[in-house]
Formats: sequence, structure tokens, C-alpha cells
Amino acid sequence: MSVTSTYPDSLRRWNLASWILLALYVLSLLAFAVSVFDEDLVRAIGLGGYADEKSWWPILVQVALGTAAFLTYYWPRRRDARNFSVLVTSVLAATTVSIGLVAYWGCPSTASESTFWTPLTYALNLLVGNIQECDVGPDVRAAPLALQLPRLFGPLLLVIAAFGIVASIFRAQSDRLLVRLSRSLVVLVPLVRRLITEREADATLAVLVSDPGNVLIKSARNLGARVVVCDVKNLGALRSLLTARGRFKVRTFYAVATDVAENLRWAAQLRAAADSTGPSRANMSPRMIVRIDDPWQAEYWRRTNAYRTPGSESSVRWISDALSVYEVTAELILDRILDPSLEQRFDRVVIVGSSALALAVCAELAQREREGDALSAPPLPGLADLILYGSDAETLREQHRLRQERFGNSGDVGMISVVESEPTSDHLRATLQHDQHPALILADDPALIGPHRTTYLAALNPTWTIFDWSPTTRGVADQPIMERLYPFGLTLDAPSSLPVDSWERAARVVHEQYRLIMRQHQQLEPSKPSHRAWEQLDRFLRESNIRQVTTAVAAAESLGRSWGPVVRGVRSDGLVTSAEISESELDAMAKMEHASWMEYLEDNGWRYGSERDDRRHLHPSLRAWDQLTPEDQAKTREGVANALRILNRLGYRSTVLRPRGDGSEGRDSSRWVEVVRHGEVTAVRCNAPFTWTNESGETMQAEAGDWRITNAAGRSWSVAPDIFVRTYEHVEGDRWRRTGRAWARSAIPGEVINSLEGPQTASEGDWVIRGPKGEEWATTGDHFAASYQISEPSSLRNS
Repeated sequence: MSVTSTYPDSLRRWNLASWILLALYVLSLLAFAVSVFDEDLVRAIGLGGYADEKSWWPILVQVALGTAAFLTYYWPRRRDARNFSVLVTSVLAATTVSIGLVAYWGCPSTASESTFWTPLTYALNLLVGNIQECDVGPDVRAAPLALQLPRLFGPLLLVIAAFGIVASIFRAQSDRLLVRLSRSLVVLVPLVRRLITEREADATLAVLVSDPGNVLIKSARNLGARVVVCDVKNLGALRSLLTARGRFKVRTFYAVATDVAENLRWAAQLRAAADSTGPSRANMSPRMIVRIDDPWQAEYWRRTNAYRTPGSESSVRWISDALSVYEVTAELILDRILDPSLEQRFDRVVIVGSSALALAVCAELAQREREGDALSAPPLPGLADLILYGSDAETLREQHRLRQERFGNSGDVGMISVVESEPTSDHLRATLQHDQHPALILADDPALIGPHRTTYLAALNPTWTIFDWSPTTRGVADQPIMERLYPFGLTLDAPSSLPVDSWERAARVVHEQYRLIMRQHQQLEPSKPSHRAWEQLDRFLRESNIRQVTTAVAAAESLGRSWGPVVRGVRSDGLVTSAEISESELDAMAKMEHASWMEYLEDNGWRYGSERDDRRHLHPSLRAWDQLTPEDQAKTREGVANALRILNRLGYRSTVLRPRGDGSEGRDSSRWVEVVRHGEVTAVRCNAPFTWTNESGETMQAEAGDWRITNAAGRSWSVAPDIFVRTYEHVEGDRWRRTGRAWARSAIPGEVINSLEGPQTASEGDWVIRGPKGEEWATTGDHFAASYQISEPSSLRNS
């Protein structure tokens, strides 16, 4: 079911209105000026009020025109990084001085003095509230109305300036207040300039920092962000800041610190804050984007947290994604190589090195091939034109294969060539002797190699396009530094052609495939809002496409499916067409989609009407599922199946957990059970950060102030202080008793659990525990048996 948006496509109408109002403002000022010298002329054109010292309406008209001109300019730019107060004070000052000069020009009090400097001095004095009377001298006359206007604007200018000074002094308090009063928030942790400048238009951007002395706070505020000092461990402060009338109001959350553990702590705290309140009234689930630079870990987190099913009806549902500096950099490089506007297309891509960046480039090229396959436009060059070069090239290809197949995709390793030779100029020339336009990506860490080798390679091969990893560069250089050598560096500045959010990227493919089908049936109408290219869609239609994709993800989760990795004991069912699921399952998913679609339209002012009317926002399908026509129900079912089919082609495959016929059928890894904590431990609070090693050999990071826990078996771990006070009871000395309840489920071997201390990989027989604040961690079966007792079965599933 589609709708047509009535939102403006550009600023053209706003700009036109602003210019018209500004012109009327200037004409009204001219009427004031003329009235000083020729009252009869002003009266002759029907504006006698401008010449009447007792008239009230001309000044009111002037103020109204100025206010309206400013509002029509400000409103569509209200989220821009502009200092609008400077604009207002400049216009008021110019108006005060110009009209004051004209008004004082004809005053009797200036007749015996300089005919220019004295009126100018009097006019400038108006800016500081010093008003000179006009009725002094032998030829007494009342002050003209033209002088009363700057008399009003002068003090008004002082009030605005004083308000600006007070606001700057109390900026921290005002930012906190404005965040609390906002209806919708985009939350950013920590300060990142790019995300500040590219925020959502109708939501307040709240930047949460822990250090009030951060040097970037001032620049962030100058760009329009609200900066609030907040402790990640203070759940109560977060809850009061991010909720309104008991409802969670965060639309998007970005955790983009370089420290993965810090990002995961913020993510856990926001989930806890959200779950302790009511869900937002908005139909769209909040979106969470967490920075995890390692491309493999980022993909694990993206898949396992794609859709976070709430633990209860009052919990908040999240649509999550991961952001990796290596993945973003790979997107930028491939944007250059695959640019369709190039006069000469590259016929070969060579990746030299085996770093995390090299793996990210392989994964991005594979993803673009899947997107191209869905849109009948495969990228050129593709995987078949890729060569992995270097002593570890075969290892890189094996990593790529394993990463792709872990999520049910083909690694296409047979298409990728490998050359395990030293990447010297002679060896590369021998490999590329039949290629006319190769592109080389030097993906070795620049800290491990010197720049001279790259310079020499570019000088010997001036026809090769070489992308060289430079530690002093951010992003990809627009121009070559020599020959065709382009330096690049790691960056989070994603290319404009690709959204940061993977689900928005999938939604774009869904939309472009719809346009492709319309074009094939000769039904594409470029002038129709819903038929425009993704980049030209207005926000209403973009969000509708994203909503459809995320609802499909949620619907699959509601059937007990997962978007996580395909591991031993799990079978991928590839939910693609209605023929692969039961009719009742498809019907349930279609009902979810229809309910989501209805709420989205109603949130945007649409209502039921017997006939569709886009101008009046009426739609005949805005009614309960049972009241829809069979045709509309069938159309919704097909829409759900098509969305899942496209997700499948893009590499996002839902999986169904099956019992492993190894005697463990009693442990259902999709079901959470409530458990009681028991046992005594030794606990010591640490004033400095420390690390500890879990049973899988992974190093976990604890923060200063965390508690180091040691049980009778000598196993140690850390607990955050706010969680410790809830779950431990003092016995004596450094002895504490474990108390309270938690949730637990059997772990899937190989799955990655993002604990507060860092990622943990589960092994056979492990359990996943969920604490009181939604934090999760893995533990061995032996430790689980010794420390937890299963309580009554729970209905909490698929969290």
C-alpha cells in the first residue's frame, strides 16, 4: 500500500515567500523614509498613517513583515549550523541606523549643527538606548512616526543581545532543559562532527559527554547540537533526560566512541532506560547504531542485534546496526572504483595486504554484487575481477569465505584469484600484463610499511590507479598526489551514495527494484513522488520504505526466527516466498505489516476515506485487517514476501533454531527461563581499570570502580557498581552473597554475545545470562549449574 507525500521537495517555496516578505519589509521602510520629507506624497498613495505621529498600525505592519520574513527563512533551516541571532541583530541594527538617520535628518534640533554627522550620531546612539528628542529648539514639532520605529528597535536590539549573553552563560543548563522538553531526540555519544552536521531535520540532536571540559563542546553547540554532561552509569539521570511523560523519546542513538566496550555500555544503558519507561507513541522503532571497527565483529553484532525483541510488552523494540571505520573506508574506495561516470572503467582490482581493511573491501564488493543482482546491474569490476596479493592472500580468501558462509551466503572463492608473491613492481607487472586499467588497493597497515615503496611503485607504473593507505589522510583524496596515486585514510565519513544504516541501504534496494519493475512495465512516472530515485525521495516516503524493511525483520523474529549467524545445529530456511512458510505464518506477518503501515500513516496525519485523496490525506485501506478487501490483503502478503525475498538476495537470511539430535533437545536456545542466583563470593572494588580472562580465553575489560568477583573455584569476573548493589548482599568482610533473579537461555555455539566488558564467543554447553538492566554475558555450563537455579518457565522468548 503506497501513499503520496505532500511535503515540499525543496526550499524554493520557502525562499520565494521569504524574498517577497523581505521586499515588502524594505518597501515599508521606504514609506517611513519618504514620510519624513514629503507627507503629501505618502498620503496621496493611501499610506497616510506613515505620516501621522499618532498612528499605531504602520509600526505593527513593519514588525509583522520582519517577523514573517525571518520565520519563512528560519523554519526550513532551523536545524542548520547557522547563527540566526547574528542575522536578527544585524537586520535590527541596519533598520535602526538607517531609519534613525533619515528621521533625525529633518529634526529641528539638528538644524544648527552638522547636517550629516549629528543625525548619524543620534541614530547610532539609538543602538545603546540613548534617545535624542526631536522637539528641541524654536521650531518645536512632535517626533515623526519614522523616529518611533528605531526608538522601538534600539531597545529591542539590547534585549536580544542581553538574552544572548545570558543564554551563553547558562548554556549547559538551557541545553539540558531543551533536551528534556524535546518531543523527539537523536542521541550521539561522543562528539562526532559529521553526525552533528547530518542529523534528522525534525528531531533535537542531544550529544552526551562525560567530560564538561571537552574542547569540542563549543563547536558542537555552534552547529546546533544540545550538549549535556551525563554519566553513563547514572540510569536515573538518563531516564529523566530521554523520556517525556513516561515515554521513551529517542528516535536514533549513535554510540561511536573508539572504545567498543564504552559503546556497548551506553547501548545497554539506553536499553535499560527505555525498558524502564513506556515505548514511544511513534510507530517507528528507535534505531541504534554502535561503532565496532573490526569488520567481522561488526557483522556479527549487526546480525545478532538486527531486531531486538523486547522482554515484555512494555519494553522498547530496537532496530540495530553496526558502524565500522574499515567498512566505511571500503565503501569510499569502491565508490571511486565502481563509479559509472568514469570514462575508462577499471578491468581489474588488486588488494595488496591482509588487514581488516582488506577483508572489509572483499565483503563490500560481495555485498554490492548481491545488490547489483537484485537490481539487474552487477558492479564492474566484480569479484571475478578481484586478485588478492601477498604472502597471506590465501588466508584472506579463506577468512572471506568463512565470513560469508557463516551468514548463509556464498563466499564465491572460486571467482577470486590469489597470488602469494611479494608485491614488488616486477611481480605485479607480470600479474597485470594483460590488464589495461587496473586499480590497486594497498591495504597493509601504513605503520608496518614505509611510504617510499608506494611512491616508487606509482612512478614505475604511471597508468595504474593506486589507492595508498596513509596515516595522515582521512577519507579518499579527490585528486592524485602524483601520477594516479590517491592517498586515503580510515574515516567514518560515509559516502553520500550509501546510507550509514544497513537497513536503510536495504530499503533503498527495495525501492529501486520497485522502480525497475515499473520501468519494465512502462509504468514509471518520474514526476510521481513515489517513482522518484531514492536520493530524490522526500523523508516521508524514505521512512515508509525503511519501516517496511524493519517490520519484515521484526515479523520474522516474531515467528521464532533469527538473523544471526548460521552455525552448527542451526538450519537456514531462507524465508523468501510465501511457498516456503505456512499460510498462517504469512498471514500473521502480513497483519503485522498492515498494523505498522496504518500507525505510520496515522502518525503523519492520514485517516480513513472511502476514496483515496492524497491532498486531503485520505486512504480507503486505513481500517482493520478483517475489514480489508481480499485484494488488499493479498497485496500486503505479497509485499511482505517480496521484502523478505529481497533481504534474502542481499544476504540477510532468517534462520530457524532446530534441536540438535545429540541428547540436548531439552535445551531450547530460543527460550528464556527465569533463574535464581545463589552462592557466596569474594568481592573487592577496584579503583583502577583492570582486565580478566573468561573461559574462552577472551580478554575482558573492566572500568575503574567496578567490582572484582572471585568464586570458590577461583574464577574471577567484573561487575559494574550500579549492578553490584542490586545483585549482591553483604555477609562480612569481603564476603558477599549473590541475590536476585535473572534470565537465561542456552547459548548457540559460536554466537557472539556483546557483554559490557567486550565481545564473548559462546562454546558448546554455555549459557547466556541477562541481568537486571538488560546486560548479557556468557558463562559455562559448570558455572551455571553451580551459581543459578532455574525457576518457573518464562514466556519471555526471542529476546
